[in-house]
Amino acid sequence: MTIPRISNKHSMPYMFSVGFLMGGVKKGTKLPSKAIIVYANSIEKLLCEKFGLERLKDLENAVVNYNTLSMYKSRLYPDLMVIRLAIGAPLTAMISEDIIRLGVKEILIIGEAGGIRQDLSPGRIVLCTKALRDTGTSEHYIKGGMYVDADRSLTKHIGTLMEKAGVDHVAGPTWSIDAPYTETRGEVERYSKMGVVTVEMEAAALFAVTVKRKARACAVFIVSDVLRLDSGWTGFDSGKEYSKGFKKLAEIAKLFATS
Repeated sequence: MTIPRISNKHSMPYMFSVGFLMGGVKKGTKLPSKAIIVYANSIEKLLCEKFGLERLKDLENAVVNYNTLSMYKSRLYPDLMVIRLAIGAPLTAMISEDIIRLGVKEILIIGEAGGIRQDLSPGRIVLCTKALRDTGTSEHYIKGGMYVDADRSLTKHIGTLMEKAGVDHVAGPTWSIDAPYTETRGEVERYSKMGVVTVEMEAAALFAVTVKRKARACAVFIVSDVLRLDSGWTGFDSGKEYSKGFKKLAEIAKLFATS
């Protein structure tokens, strides 16, 4: 069986419109046009320090039953908001739906990802070009196909800015999976041969939502660990190169905010 179970689902009208989770938002609320989504507390803290972030308490309170969410506005970059979410595709999709409805047009994930390209090491920066769809969420938004693309023009633009700023990085697809504890050697071997660079949980969902809702999205990852075919999992890294990579993420976030 495939997902969704009903083959013509994508042509059916939805039972209710987007905005359900933010039902308590004041009428006329308008969000900045750019949003950065992060998942790690360390990245959230770094951006708070660099961007002069202030919590949007009223907006957070308008989101139904999600205590794992923080929303910020930036004193330095008025057209930017930052959102910290719990990991996973469904929440990413639902929050993206709502912020797009309230005016966000471009979304950037700044996150951590496992490496499956065998020459990678922790701390490397990866610009994501598309996501291999191994999650259920993306399938409910757009019809089949192995991949869903990041927005090509936005991704190219961010890549150009990174190059001009001297941010060393590689570019390529990610593998989005809902169940990270089920990743297998066979999958890593196959997907790495196909040119897939990283593995994470949210990119395919975000890209599918923005395709559906006519917004733009891209993602930049720092490699946190690597699935080695010769020696197994490296474990999560916290060394010198990894720390340098986090500073690069803040620089990339600034490039996005000011472009």
